Amino acid sequence: MNHFIAVINDSSLIMKSIFLASILLHMFIIFKAARRKANEGITKGRIWITYAVIYWLAGFIGGTIISLLVILILQGIFAILNFLNYAHIDESTIFMIGYSLHAVASAIIFAILNKRYLTSEKNIGREEATDTKQYILLLLKLIGIGILAFFGLLFAIPIILFAVAAYVVFKFLSITGFVAGMASNRIQEVQDDIDMAAYKRQQYGVHNENERIISDSEAQQIKERMDNRNKKFWL
Repeated sequence: MNHFIAVINDSSLIMKSIFLASILLHMFIIFKAARRKANEGITKGRIWITYAVIYWLAGFIGGTIISLLVILILQGIFAILNFLNYAHIDESTIFMIGYSLHAVASAIIFAILNKRYLTSEKNIGREEATDTKQYILLLLKLIGIGILAFFGLLFAIPIILFAVAAYVVFKFLSITGFVAGMASNRIQEVQDDIDMAAYKRQQYGVHNENERIISDSEAQQIKERMDNRNKKFWL
């Protein structure tokens, strides 16, 4: 909670406005979804209210996972930009983006699940056919599922975050290796041009003191490398 308040205080006025807009959008989507008219034969009673609470909690958990993944991915991207000395947004802005996304994503998940309940044929007459005993059993069942889902997420979220972090690191290393390879190839290409020019001058008896002697075998290797690069260019 302290981290959330600190992020809010450190964020810019624009990000605060975006976050407030996402909260209002969350409330609007929830309100519109709750007012959605059910299909004929489906009653919006205590069972629907119970499922609506579960759906909101499911949306909250789903939104949390989505926002955490987005925050982690953004942190990885901007860590790479920071390594390359490029300017990027600060950490509070990254978290505000995640919080705003969480508010909207959780509401959308609720709306989707609520629509499925209100339009499913298996829920026709369900409210009227459920007595108090069955309702209590339904509550216990949903509470049990909720507990299992909660503890499952406690283990799943770190695994998911670790997998995403490993993927980001892998991509970073791949990009770094690719850039390093390009730089190395470019250096070799420039050096080959210099050596080949020196070899041609040496064939006419011209030799600068700061140039090394290029043998015929080495010149042949340089020529082969240059030919290979030209072939790759035109492929």
